[in-house]
Amino acid sequence: MFLDKVKATIYKYRLLERGDRVLVTVSGGADSISLLYALYSLADEYGLFLHIAHLNHLIRPDRSFADALFVQKIAQGLNLPYTIAAIDCLAYQKEKRLSLQTAAREVRYRFFMQTAQNLKFNKIALGHTADDQAETILMRLLRGTGLKGLSGILPIREENFFFYIRPLLETTRQEVEDFLTQQNISYITDPSNLKPVYFRNKLRLELLPEIKKGYNPNIVNTLARLAEVLREEESLLEDVSQQLLSGLILEKGPLNIILDKPGLLELHPALQRRVLRQVIQELQGGSYGLPTRHTFGLLRIITRDNPEPASLNLPGGLMAQSDKDRIIIRWKESSPSYPLPEKELEVPGSTYLPDYGLIFSTTIKPRTNISLQEAKDNRFIAFLDYHKLNLPLIIRTRDIGNRFWPLGLRGSKKLKEFFIDHKVRREDRDRIPLVVSGAEILWVVGHQISDGAKITPATTTVLEIRALKPKKGQAD
Repeated sequence: MFLDKVKATIYKYRLLERGDRVLVTVSGGADSISLLYALYSLADEYGLFLHIAHLNHLIRPDRSFADALFVQKIAQGLNLPYTIAAIDCLAYQKEKRLSLQTAAREVRYRFFMQTAQNLKFNKIALGHTADDQAETILMRLLRGTGLKGLSGILPIREENFFFYIRPLLETTRQEVEDFLTQQNISYITDPSNLKPVYFRNKLRLELLPEIKKGYNPNIVNTLARLAEVLREEESLLEDVSQQLLSGLILEKGPLNIILDKPGLLELHPALQRRVLRQVIQELQGGSYGLPTRHTFGLLRIITRDNPEPASLNLPGGLMAQSDKDRIIIRWKESSPSYPLPEKELEVPGSTYLPDYGLIFSTTIKPRTNISLQEAKDNRFIAFLDYHKLNLPLIIRTRDIGNRFWPLGLRGSKKLKEFFIDHKVRREDRDRIPLVVSGAEILWVVGHQISDGAKITPATTTVLEIRALKPKKGQAD
């Protein structure tokens, strides 16, 4: 029964393809252990390459090392490779001034992503169940949310070139535990999950049992079905608002997006909110967007009758400014100190640069397999003549005296003059990453490529570079 439901979920959402390289995240608890054994049982059928990842958060010194040893023994018993790491989550919490749960999540997901990148795995499997889905929906409902929040946890999502998959999402926690009992498989019980201290624990231990007992014994499956329906509605509305957003953008850079204010105000309020959240997501590189209360706060300064300019601080280091005709959403000037460290670009491959808050993906392609229009439409994509490049390529910020040969010009000019011509604010110039080869600047990311590396009729091979911001919570 359990394995049949997991296989049905995998098939329904196309979570796996033959030959996938899957990083299986294993804490040692019932959910992650059942996830591991389910994928292990499917490894031959799908031709999977499995690797176990376990993170010791160093929160519970009396148990955390024993948990890591337990996972290690499980991996060895199944003859599977594994990566076990320890990160001081409490120190990270203090440094970032986060709640313990948020800090643990950020540390954990960053570890998963970096491990998958190092191993060149394409999928990361997580052990969320239907009970986790129900808890998430109730938690968001009680705290305040919109349609997106009520869509719950996604069965599959793509972030930073990896697919996060949740094969247990339509399986209840009771079904998980029954499977492990029937198969005589051991797992760890975290005693902190049995204390109604955190909000989620209170929902799990107090509210959900009360709902099951007095109102709806099938509440977990009811909420799971609700989430599935709302995900479809959400997908449609997101597509509509994304099309509207593309027509409202007056200027777009790595550090700010400027919108046509009169055009935004012509939209239905529901679409106004969605467009603004999508702008935040693009700048943050995240799927979390803007909390509902901040969305309404932003709309208040945009729609107010007073024509004087207004500004609003937003979560995550962003701020919004509104004047008569424009809405500017940008990163605050309190950014990290620059210049940032140099890093070699992996060609081909993906390179994560936490100091820049970017991931660079590079692909070598035949000239016939690209459309130059794509780079014209998106300034965070560059196409360079591969045979004109001298590897390695380096990512860095500007140096004093740098010169740049912009596409279409007959010769080079000072990079400072290029920034002035393109109206790049002085405080932003030291933040813009450059792709360079030796002393030659090949791409001012988000702005222009070098004429010396452009695609010509004689070009046969192209290096495609894409620059994306990592998802919130997975990079600093």
